[in-house]
Amino acid sequence: MDLRSLYYSLPVALRYPARKLYFLFKPEKTQYYNGIRLPKSGEIFTGRGNFLEIGFTVRENLLKFAGLNSRSHVFDIGCGLGRVAIPLTSEIKEGEYHGLDIVKKGINYCREQISTKFPNFHFHHQPLFNDLYTSGGKKATETSFPVADNSMDIVIANFLFTHLIPEETERYIEETARILK
Repeated sequence: MDLRSLYYSLPVALRYPARKLYFLFKPEKTQYYNGIRLPKSGEIFTGRGNFLEIGFTVRENLLKFAGLNSRSHVFDIGCGLGRVAIPLTSEIKEGEYHGLDIVKKGINYCREQISTKFPNFHFHHQPLFNDLYTSGGKKATETSFPVADNSMDIVIANFLFTHLIPEETERYIEETARILK
């Protein structure tokens, strides 16, 4: 059994503490971008690869293909620890960013590290059940996004749909259609 399989065999409540413990013995330098402290490896609970580099790649794709500009209103489903939000702080000035996630620790981190410096960046916790990240909450098929109809220019769902069943995916697409301008 490889380390990743072992990690996902743990109960949800033990995964985050196990990750923190694993990285406790791998000291790393604190890094910042745009005045925001980046999460250390032991704090990251989603995704592989270079945290900031992936965010920059998404930002560049949004600039190139989605018309991202300083006035854009962006909604990020499954924002985690702000992997995309952090690079967007250098782009969205007059617009707004809204991040949504089911993991409370990630939302708390984003509110403390990002929203305090960038008040047009908002983070919403939505306690939904998901066997990878949470052990409680309502079903994702019953969710609604916490923004008004026709209020967003861009909706991001980076690495999200692999975690959903078809009925949840349908609900998220319905909500995305509702909030897009």
